[in-house]
Order: sequence, then structure tokens, then C-alpha cells
Amino acid sequence: MKLNTLLFLLMLVFVPLAGELNIHPFANTFRLSFGTPVFFSFCYLFVIFRLHYRECLQG
Repeated sequence: MKLNTLLFLLMLVFVPLAGELNIHPFANTFRLSFGTPVFFSFCYLFVIFRLHYRECLQG
């Protein structure tokens, strides 16, 4: 449970910071933000750690 709390706190910090980073690949007419990929990466980590935690409890 402490690991989930730590991941949540890290997500609260890193997702907005990553959202500030933008790439303008097509001469300022289109931009890509890193906030959404970082958010989904943290969601994936929550799932992986939760499954690993269940396996450890089951033996």
C-alpha cells in the first residue's frame, strides 16, 4: 500500500511537469505534450505493482 501511495505522489508531481513539455513537429501548427503518456505510464505501473503484490500474497 505504501508503494501505491508513493507512485500516486510521484504521479501528482511528474504528470503536470511533463505536460509543460511540448514538441512542435510541424512548424507551430501542431504540438505534442508529454503529460498524457506519462499519466498512462503511471497507470500501467499501478496495475503491474498491484498484480505483483497479489502474487506475493498468494505465495
